[in-house]
Amino acid sequence: MADLFYSNWFWVHIGLMYAGFAGFITAVASAAIYLFQSYQLKSKHPGAVFLKLPSLDVLDRIHFRALSLGVVLFSLGILSGFFWARDLKGLNEIFKDPKVILSFFTCFFYWLVFLVRLSAIRRGQKIAAGTVFAFLLLAVTFMSGHLAPAAIRGF
Repeated sequence: MADLFYSNWFWVHIGLMYAGFAGFITAVASAAIYLFQSYQLKSKHPGAVFLKLPSLDVLDRIHFRALSLGVVLFSLGILSGFFWARDLKGLNEIFKDPKVILSFFTCFFYWLVFLVRLSAIRRGQKIAAGTVFAFLLLAVTFMSGHLAPAAIRGF
């Protein structure tokens, strides 16, 4: 078990995953504020908070940049996890771990949200809501490592 932490790939994996999480947290925060700001505009009775929030255009730019950076870093983190598993001779067992399966699903969904946003087909509320949903998947993925019994995870 101590050999887990001596691999350089472990530290690269952890660093990239946390950097990807930070990008996603920023994207989700801007998406949530975007949804709130949009709701305030449509209600025709904006509150005092409305005046202190950034414009929808600024929030959209922040969201896009954070989403772009987050999805790339998260994907690189998953890739570095493969190299780490290869060093541990655990590449065969990696696909039995629910956290790994959920990570792939979450990464796929984030790429889907990112590519739809990149294509400029959809913007605004639907992309913001998709980002919030994908972040909920990410939270489930992150918590699955702590909630799933070790026997199920293959350790």
